[in-house]
Amino acid sequence: MATTFWPSIAAALRNTTRTTRAPMVWDPASLLMSRFGFGIEAKTRADLDHYGLDGWWQNQVSFSRGPGAGYAGNATIAAQGPLLSKSPPE
Repeated sequence: MATTFWPSIAAALRNTTRTTRAPMVWDPASLLMSRFGFGIEAKTRADLDHYGLDGWWQNQVSFSRGPGAGYAGNATIAAQGPLLSKSPPE
């Protein structure tokens, strides 16, 4: 069995068989939020609506790149989690 890696979420969805069983429904956005976000939240859903599935993913990945990457580089997140600035021994 081979695994196919699609170049985008949109391409993967175009080539995916839509299979779900009640009570679940086919909802790629909720799956994306559950697997790669902090759960299904109103702000995340608004971001998905704004960026689209592929754009949302690229935005998430961008937090790990460039100067100040990671949680410590985002003042809003750092303010919510001050322990993120500490090293493991601390």
